[in-house]
Amino acid sequence: MFHIIPSHISRLDYSVVSTDGDLLTIQFQVPSAFAATLPTLLRSLAESFTMMGQKARVAQATARARDPELIKQREEERLKADQTILHRFDRFVLSGMNNREAIRATRDYFNSRGLSTTSYIIELTVRQYGRLSKKKNGLIISSNRLEAKGNKNKSL
Repeated sequence: MFHIIPSHISRLDYSVVSTDGDLLTIQFQVPSAFAATLPTLLRSLAESFTMMGQKARVAQATARARDPELIKQREEERLKADQTILHRFDRFVLSGMNNREAIRATRDYFNSRGLSTTSYIIELTVRQYGRLSKKKNGLIISSNRLEAKGNKNKSL
């Protein structure tokens, strides 16, 4: 293996041969003993720059994930999306659909407008805000309606 020593550095030379738009042709002049090592050195440098680029992207993503302003903005966007889902779901339930039909109709509504979502995401959102059936003290709470099951004298 050829080692670069100061006396060899003075014998390294390069020049720009031509340019063609975005392409640049460079000519290297190196000692003959260095010719076998040069491609390995260039590959190593290219891999190093690739790795530095990846680390830079990770650092930028980490900074964005920790930025308080962006966290607040993402939270506001999520709450707005949740409210939009709930509004649409409630409209379908009030029109007489059961919960399952309303979830499907909500999914179809968003998908038809190019806002891809799944029934699972809608169900999680609706359940998170307490809009799906849950038993409480013998009552089933469904969306904005109360349906008594069991003892009809119970109230919330």
